[in-house]
Amino acid sequence: MADNSALRQSIQGALQNLASQPLATGAIAMLNTLGYSSDKTAELGSTAEALLSSIEQFRPEHGSINRAKVHANRWKSCAFLFQLTNDEIPSLALGQAPVGSDGKLTQGQIESFVFLAIDLQGEGWSRSQLATIARELNKRFPMPAIFLFRQEELFSLTVIDRRQNLRDANRDVIDSRITVIKDVHLTAPHRAHIDILASLALVNLGDKRRPGNFRELYDAWIDTLSTQKLNKDFYQQLAWWYMWAAKEVEFPKGGGPDRNAIGVIRLLTRLIFVWFIKERGLVPSTLFEREALRGLLKQAPDTAPDESNYYHAILQNLFFATLNQEMGNDRRWAKTGSGMKGDYLISLVYRHQDAFKHPETVLQDYFAHVPFLNGGLFECLDEQLTDEDLARRPELKRLVVQEGNGSVLRIDGFSRRPDAQAKVPNKLFFGGTDDATLNTEFETKGKRYPVKGLIDLLDSYKFTVDENTPLDEEVALDPELLGKVFENLLASYNPDTRSTARKQSGSFYTPREVVDYMVDEALIAYFTRHLPNGEQREQDLRQLLSHADTEHVFGEAEADALVLAIEQLKVLDPACGSGAFPMGVLAKLFVALKKLDPDNRRWRDQNLAPLQQRLALAKKTPDPVQRDAEIEDAEAALEKHKKDFADPAYADYTRKLYLIEKCIFGSDIQPIAVQIAKLRFFIALIVSQPIDRSKPNWNITPLPNLETKIVAANTLFGVPRHGAQGSLLDDPAIAEKEAELRDANAAYFTSRTRATKKRRKEKVQKLHEELVTLLKRDGFVTANDAERMAR
Repeated sequence: MADNSALRQSIQGALQNLASQPLATGAIAMLNTLGYSSDKTAELGSTAEALLSSIEQFRPEHGSINRAKVHANRWKSCAFLFQLTNDEIPSLALGQAPVGSDGKLTQGQIESFVFLAIDLQGEGWSRSQLATIARELNKRFPMPAIFLFRQEELFSLTVIDRRQNLRDANRDVIDSRITVIKDVHLTAPHRAHIDILASLALVNLGDKRRPGNFRELYDAWIDTLSTQKLNKDFYQQLAWWYMWAAKEVEFPKGGGPDRNAIGVIRLLTRLIFVWFIKERGLVPSTLFEREALRGLLKQAPDTAPDESNYYHAILQNLFFATLNQEMGNDRRWAKTGSGMKGDYLISLVYRHQDAFKHPETVLQDYFAHVPFLNGGLFECLDEQLTDEDLARRPELKRLVVQEGNGSVLRIDGFSRRPDAQAKVPNKLFFGGTDDATLNTEFETKGKRYPVKGLIDLLDSYKFTVDENTPLDEEVALDPELLGKVFENLLASYNPDTRSTARKQSGSFYTPREVVDYMVDEALIAYFTRHLPNGEQREQDLRQLLSHADTEHVFGEAEADALVLAIEQLKVLDPACGSGAFPMGVLAKLFVALKKLDPDNRRWRDQNLAPLQQRLALAKKTPDPVQRDAEIEDAEAALEKHKKDFADPAYADYTRKLYLIEKCIFGSDIQPIAVQIAKLRFFIALIVSQPIDRSKPNWNITPLPNLETKIVAANTLFGVPRHGAQGSLLDDPAIAEKEAELRDANAAYFTSRTRATKKRRKEKVQKLHEELVTLLKRDGFVTANDAERMAR
């Protein structure tokens, strides 16, 4: 890519002008800045109805364009900009104006682009809505149509990846992927958006020479906008950072022999999650800006590269005492002086008060307004262990440290004691290094590895909280990259076996296309068993599961049967890794539910029936104390169900929440993989919740507890069906205990407050220990296996 400083300034100027200029004028100027121009144009109208009517004439056999589907009532204005034909591209590649153009639109020329602009009302447009508009209108053009959208103060651009029809070389396949450069702020664009637009400039396309014809130009656009390329570039830089960081940090010994490598991966998962939710405005960006930090901290991170004050004062306080603590008066500084012992090992209070210039201002203006998220990701792993804990888990004895009169397991190192703290230098976040000396790690010789600081690296990319689909994707890093990052970093976190660790653990990331195929085949096979003549409905089921914006063709009774089948479905991935398959199942079931049940009525009723049955059974419990407790829990569950389905704005959130609770389970032997899988579910739930800063916790429902849904375990270890007392399935005591455990897990999943979560978690642990005791007593497991299960 050429020196882009002047180009970047021109792009920024063109964006600022687009904010105030007439739509067509500003959009053409934007394209001219990137090197694209032509006088081939046509007057197709400046209103939605005029433009759509004109476009319908290109391919009248397709009938009328669905006005509701393209949201025509929300178009403020529109314009056909110009057509760029194959014969004009060589002139543009040479930096010359097109020669021989007659200024007329050539309708039949497939090897050309047409550019259109649409002015939309409001800024809250989803990627799928923009993609749907682009796809529906592309069906009317014989050539690819590029759309520029202005959404108040935002700008988006869509490109369709149209493939040649294999049966007819004069036709294209229209129902293909739409790529979106989304929500570029016109007056204050993100640096990554400027980079993306600059990469599309004609002067920057092509490896050896600029594209000289339509096919070369189109391929260059598609390659440049590839999210696979984006992810690959990001991972390469992140891998360099990780290898460097693992040698620079020092985490407490409670994390075990691989504590530094795993500690860095844990830091990455937490910080990248924060970076995603920052995209929704849930965390102030000030906490990650160099200039702002100079005003917050006594010692600016970029002026003290070897200190750890940024990690201690900003990140640890954000992770453990903010995102994991309910909003309100409980968010406070740890006590000092004689009262500080009362806050010992309490990770929910802020530490390192003396690192800030104005501590109370920081607390009130920055940390206090971040919503409580829950979910386990931000629980501090430092804990005090009793003698009983150490007796049950003797392998921890060599990892604990003695503090005062107790044994403490320090993993995160969130402490004011210098000897208990994690050391994570500021240079890892800001500035980086010109040469990370990684030739040994990457088995190279004489190569220089310039590494950016992590904050600088993250800030150079655009992130989106919406997972991309096979039909539409944003040119940004989406949550799927977490799985790819995990797969690659796991292979390298052990310096002794980095070339084989991935194979030894069986950790290979499954590409999205493969996941989609696997999920479709599994769900279609399942649904066919729940429909009359299900074997003949395969194509109907594929349409139901498709991400395409299509209607389903099932009758009312069939729709009821399919929603019931979803409610009863249980999907277990016994080696889920970072969650590729479970997330694929969630995405497809969500699509199916939204089509079958757009108002959530069927899903509400299917999930209500078991709760009503639970209350009826509770009322029949013989023991009066136990009966009152079970009735109280059942009534609370019914009240929660009523609240979950009350607000139509929460329909998407409720679908996802109940799918995760009812249908999806996962297990993996790698705890870090499980952490990332849970994180992806958290992002999926966060993105579906409407934010209202006037309501408690900004109207964000704290995340569910997934510890009993996605677990770290070895699924090759099983419990035999037959033991000394006969069949496991015939043992009433075990069956009763398993039922109690299922109910306790369900209650724990929905716990929101810390007190309730703690109480219900202890109940789950107690019932689990009682179940293991029963299995051991009745000879289904050995003493050694029982001890392993108890852990």
